[in-house]
Amino acid sequence: MRNTQIKSGFTFGLAMLGVTFAFAQKEKQETKPNVIFILADDMGIGDVSCYGSKIIQTPNIDRLAQQGMKFANHYTGGPVSAPSRCCLMTGKHTGHSRIRQNHSAISNGRVSITPNDTTVAMIAKQAGYKTAIYGKWGLAEPNTSGIPNEVGFDDWMGYLNQDHAEFYYTNELDLNRGVTTIEANNNGKKGEYSNDIFTGKAKSFIKANKDDPFFLYLAYTIPHALMQVPMEDRVPFMGKFVNDGHAELDSVRSIYTGMITRLDRQIGEIMSLLEYLGIDEKTLVIFSSDNGATLHSLKVDYFDSHSIYRGYKGDLYEGGIHTPMIARWKSKIQPGSVTDHISAFWDFLPTFAEIAGVSHNSKIDGISYLPILLGKPVQQKKHDYLYWEFTSKSGVAQAVRIGDYKVIRSGNNNPAVEVYNLLSDPGESKDISSLKPALVKQGLKLFKDAHTENEDYPLRATSK
Repeated sequence: MRNTQIKSGFTFGLAMLGVTFAFAQKEKQETKPNVIFILADDMGIGDVSCYGSKIIQTPNIDRLAQQGMKFANHYTGGPVSAPSRCCLMTGKHTGHSRIRQNHSAISNGRVSITPNDTTVAMIAKQAGYKTAIYGKWGLAEPNTSGIPNEVGFDDWMGYLNQDHAEFYYTNELDLNRGVTTIEANNNGKKGEYSNDIFTGKAKSFIKANKDDPFFLYLAYTIPHALMQVPMEDRVPFMGKFVNDGHAELDSVRSIYTGMITRLDRQIGEIMSLLEYLGIDEKTLVIFSSDNGATLHSLKVDYFDSHSIYRGYKGDLYEGGIHTPMIARWKSKIQPGSVTDHISAFWDFLPTFAEIAGVSHNSKIDGISYLPILLGKPVQQKKHDYLYWEFTSKSGVAQAVRIGDYKVIRSGNNNPAVEVYNLLSDPGESKDISSLKPALVKQGLKLFKDAHTENEDYPLRATSK
């Protein structure tokens, strides 16, 4: 009888242990936050009013900063789209990433990532998240193993090809493993603006997954050229930018302002939906831009899109890679906070992994900035350096940020090394390389050590 009682008690104990474990697992699953990463395209840091824009106003993006944290020293993965997005998704800087330019430096064709490139979405799937991307991918060609559905995304709609992404009124978008027709844009009609489509898809995805943890990558194409926006967002600004009778100035500038206004409003719609569904407390929202603003004398210089920084899209000077980043997580991040922590796109993957409670590939370059988000700077690890490389007609430009200093070489056809103190000279106006021989030497060593050879981007290659 006693043995029977012991056996029954043991069985009951195991059962209760199982219930407790199942409850704990369910509770753990439910406490995982949703993560939304919103990426603008070619939006300069000076185009955001909470970063100093005087002309263009971005009240919804500003509200993210008011309710969350603004990063003062955040960097893109590269000075143009594809390598920057590759760094964001794979946690590697451009010395190690598969994609280091918009095109191969050897074939001039497009390079695709593969399932061997661990992505944020793969980590999210491992952690039990639903995953989606809407907008611009830019990391694969059709019928390759690098399309979003092959590298961790459950649902995808947008542009695989960066050139295609310039057309806001396209009549065709990639949809999962196929293509969908946008009937309203057939025969040259302008019935549906692609960013509106992506916003609609994002809202539907959020609603469908409000009870499950999800990762949404909303990769908008605003304000990348072509300069196109529905009239409702252009009209309020028409006539405000006429200068000496030059109507073309008003045309470009009113459209550009309207594009960012529309982007900002759609971000506000996403935030309102989270609040309406009651999930804003458990949703981390990050906003950034993929690279610096495009050099356009009618547009960028007028708006100071690159702010105080030197250079534009395509440059490894600060204007090409220093980007706005705002993180808002109402239940965790101190409202209105600002951090000087030096970080980059390749830090997003380990940050997500730490939030989701899963391991990641140790062969990445990123460092989780979760301690900074949670207001624990003492626990925050720091980079020894940040590294970038970029193949252009002048060869391979390289740059490293080491603490407050930037060491840069604009290309192997112009091998002079420049050094700037970003703390005292954020505009990189005074080259102090002659005063800092040790930094020049350290930079040259990192230019060599931080680069791994890549068949599409060998270090000495020049683009065709």
